[in-house]
Amino acid sequence: MSFSATTATDASLWTLSDPERTVSRYGDIHAFNALNSSLSPDGRWMAYTMRSRAGTAVYVQPFPYTDTRFQISRDDDLGHHPLWSPDGKALFYFPGANALVATAVTTAPRFMVGNPTAVPGAFLSNVSTTSPRNHDMTPDGQWMVVALDASVPIQPGPAIPQFEVVLNWFDELKRRVPPRP
Repeated sequence: MSFSATTATDASLWTLSDPERTVSRYGDIHAFNALNSSLSPDGRWMAYTMRSRAGTAVYVQPFPYTDTRFQISRDDDLGHHPLWSPDGKALFYFPGANALVATAVTTAPRFMVGNPTAVPGAFLSNVSTTSPRNHDMTPDGQWMVVALDASVPIQPGPAIPQFEVVLNWFDELKRRVPPRP
């Protein structure tokens, strides 16, 4: 697992190992704001958003850390919120305020990345580049699950199916339906 540690003036990237539960810094990566990150399914690559005063971009580096770094998003697209596909063959991210894109990734025999392509029917992000990632992919790679802030308007785009999560539904059922004698 990876996460950002932030202070008033700086953010750095850290990892939490499992099952040892040890925390360690991932390289010497510093940013102006929190670094959204995603570890590849095979545990060999770290994708993260680097925010600096110069701009925002998505990068990938080997895990464990080396000085080798690959820029995934374009210089002008303000890429943010990277997420690996479950098979590790694609990396998803938002180019600025635009809809989600995917780029093909090959990690062996050497790291290569394709051009970003729009994801058909993809949603638009209603979070800023500094917010935590609000989406994840199901293990089979067929669905994207998104937690949207209802108070923040979504830019016009495709309709987003909605579902509701009901907690403690059995207790409510017992209250509404009296037990049979």
